[in-house]
Amino acid sequence: MEIYEKWPLQVRESLGLNLPKQGSGGYTKVLVAGVGGSGIVGDFLNRLSYQYHTRVPIITVKDMGIPMELVDETTLLIAVSYSGNTLEMLTTVKEAVEAGATIKGVTSGGKLKELLGDENIVKVPSGYPPRASFPYLFIPAIRILINEGVIGLEEDELNKLAFHMDYEKNRIISKASTLADLIIKGQGKTPVMVTCRKYYPVVLRGRQEFAENSKLVSIAEEVPDAGHNLLVGYSRSNPKWLIVGVFPQEELCDNIVESYLKVQGSVDFRIVLNGEGIMQKMMSGAWLFGFTSVFIARNKGLDPEDISQIKAYRKLLEETFTQ
Repeated sequence: MEIYEKWPLQVRESLGLNLPKQGSGGYTKVLVAGVGGSGIVGDFLNRLSYQYHTRVPIITVKDMGIPMELVDETTLLIAVSYSGNTLEMLTTVKEAVEAGATIKGVTSGGKLKELLGDENIVKVPSGYPPRASFPYLFIPAIRILINEGVIGLEEDELNKLAFHMDYEKNRIISKASTLADLIIKGQGKTPVMVTCRKYYPVVLRGRQEFAENSKLVSIAEEVPDAGHNLLVGYSRSNPKWLIVGVFPQEELCDNIVESYLKVQGSVDFRIVLNGEGIMQKMMSGAWLFGFTSVFIARNKGLDPEDISQIKAYRKLLEETFTQ
């Protein structure tokens, strides 16, 4: 849990990291490449356009390669990989290099650093679990967007984020502890986290945290789309669900989520996201699910840092695609 407690410090330290040299500009799109705990950064960046003016679209890439019609010399690609050695991300970067894109990286080192050079990366502190280092990846990526003139956001907003997290910390930990106890006492119930599309990356992050830290399968849903398909599935089956509604205190979003949950029939736990805007609210939600996942793991006697199956998958992938 200690690493999650240091998230406000991660935000502040990220503000002091050296930025890459500026690119050529004139971008028509931004691609954010990464997978897993690094790849979620692209989902969060994409949602910033709901509040801040983004001059061009921000597109998330979580694959081994890119549809080539998306990449040319007017593309800015931000490669996010804590280790710098993720095969899918490296394959994407190499394709972007061939297409003439401007490429910037956020990483602690590895092959990505070797490929791009020090002048084109934000080098973040190493030695931590990647998923617990989210601010080290998210904040530098935002700063690259600011530095490249892509987003209408001032760095002072990032300072405010750190102070907001200081203020919210005790509430977040208390709420996370309560949710963890509910899941533990649920005796095998599957957590189903529901929110509106605007804030979907928050529950997607929750799903990842539960899987890696708690070794627990959960479901992340977004409405209104789920109200036009998944809702029927719930009515025709009778598994054990533990429904978690995520409310950002925005009338449109909250009303959509509330309507969905009323028809679905139940809500076991409500999470209210506090903050002045989308960035503060999303970070609060991600932080809450991080703490919750560690509380569950410790109660079960599990090691949150044990990702042996993921390592086995990565090894097999490298053996398959580098022969």
